[in-house]
Amino acid sequence: MDYDEIDITGLLSSTEPGAVDRAFPHIYGELAKVASAYLARERDDHPLQTRDLVHETYMRLRNKDQVDWQSRKHFLVVAAKAMRHLLLDLARRRLTGEKVARKEQAITVGHIDGLPVDIIDLDAALVQLESENSTLAEVVQLKFFAGLPAKEIGPLLGLSPMAVSRRWWQAKQWLRVQLSP
Repeated sequence: MDYDEIDITGLLSSTEPGAVDRAFPHIYGELAKVASAYLARERDDHPLQTRDLVHETYMRLRNKDQVDWQSRKHFLVVAAKAMRHLLLDLARRRLTGEKVARKEQAITVGHIDGLPVDIIDLDAALVQLESENSTLAEVVQLKFFAGLPAKEIGPLLGLSPMAVSRRWWQAKQWLRVQLSP
């Protein structure tokens, strides 16, 4: 069955146990796209593959049967955050286990306007941004981490692609200030 032929929101919001289990095969492709975008920013020797990240995320979401899934957007945002936290946990474990100076072992997950971005620093900045402007934080989450273009983010956030682009520009400026040495 095609994703468009099934009411994912209805399935997820079902009070029956195992809703995520039943929805998973229908949303696997979207989760794989998000995971692939995350991992494209990781080091070449990263221990996780797209499939691994999707399945680890699934295991975390599977335990969230009590969540009141409100929409496809809600599910994708929670899934993208779960992936971000999985990668963050892995980075922190690696730093702790290697006993190396943090500056020598920064985990770069990409660049924002030429500035290398460390996942641990970015996570701290995103937590602060979420408290100041949740829409900007969601744009960063979906654009930077999930790799979605403005035309796909717009409908998820109820914004036009142009509004998403403006918010992405604002978020990049804010992050540049927060992440600059």
